[in-house]
Amino acid sequence: MIKNLKIENFRCIPYFELENVKPINIFVGRNNTGKSSILEAVALAYTSPTGFLDVFGNDLLKVFIERRGGFDNIDYFIRVGEKEANIEINKEIKLRILYKEKDFPSEHEKTFKELVLKHIDENRISLLQNVITYWLQKREGAEEKSDREKIETIEKISKSKKLLLIAYKNDDILSYYLIVKKYPIMKSNEMVSNIIFEGENIVLNLKEIYNSLVSRGEIINLIKILKEKLYIEDLRVANGEIYVFQEGVKKPVPLSLMGDGFLALLKKIVINLYIDKGIVILEEPENHMHPGYLEFMVKELSESAREGKMQLFISTHSLELIENFLEIDENRSFLQIIRMFRDGEDIEYEIMGFDEAKESVEELGEDLRGI
Repeated sequence: MIKNLKIENFRCIPYFELENVKPINIFVGRNNTGKSSILEAVALAYTSPTGFLDVFGNDLLKVFIERRGGFDNIDYFIRVGEKEANIEINKEIKLRILYKEKDFPSEHEKTFKELVLKHIDENRISLLQNVITYWLQKREGAEEKSDREKIETIEKISKSKKLLLIAYKNDDILSYYLIVKKYPIMKSNEMVSNIIFEGENIVLNLKEIYNSLVSRGEIINLIKILKEKLYIEDLRVANGEIYVFQEGVKKPVPLSLMGDGFLALLKKIVINLYIDKGIVILEEPENHMHPGYLEFMVKELSESAREGKMQLFISTHSLELIENFLEIDENRSFLQIIRMFRDGEDIEYEIMGFDEAKESVEELGEDLRGI
């Protein structure tokens, strides 16, 4: 779990620090005050040692690039006017992000050139149709041509705009990554991390997750919750589609035809069952939620966070969601609200404990309404 967090010059954030990260951390504020940037920073730093993959195999780095305008805007990972960004968790894991118009940073030139060579070799092997093709190419001087191509590719990338990411544990390099337009993201390693990020441009494949829950023996718990709270008798897969059996309804309904509110809640229930001692990041989880669904979701997530099953990072524009969290007295020592706001051109923040947040609900509501 994350105990402390420090961010410097990442996107629009000049400086942000949480010395005591709680099991439940809720970020509020008007639009364009850095809430999404904080959540992205948490996700990137946490997954940086292992290739930015979440527990389902989604490439979070690629998602964050695409939803911020694509490869043409990779320089905006770093605050305008600054040379690099740094994100640190637990005063141990550090992600360093650098943007270079040309060349590689001198202290890491060899490392990144080797990464480019690794990428070239892996792609060349994947393109070979069979062993015969390979040996025919080799006989015709393909090795010499291949060496020239490698040199040319390194030179081309060296002259291109690029984003370089380096993950450290203390002072030791764990992993490194290179992002250049028109090339796949180059990574030194890749494996999943125990984190779930639900938000813009991140699609949770419910069918795949359903099959995984079946294999883990968790599907019984899912059906039990659905029966008790949502009047759903069963979920079954047929012809590649999940069907929902509702109480009092003879004919099952394809999951894809269920309402947005039900699907939104189902995803939260599934996340709650799937993750174990990991990080859960939710962007505006209130979207499409009926008030009754919202209250149920908050109770379930709160209980899991208090029990240490997950650590929550949430951004929201819903006063009702905040009030639901604050109505649970057991959350008192487990929850904090971070209010993001602008002071002129600078982004500032205020950390509120449970009781202070409860006393400031009206003020928080004004922020959420954008008044």
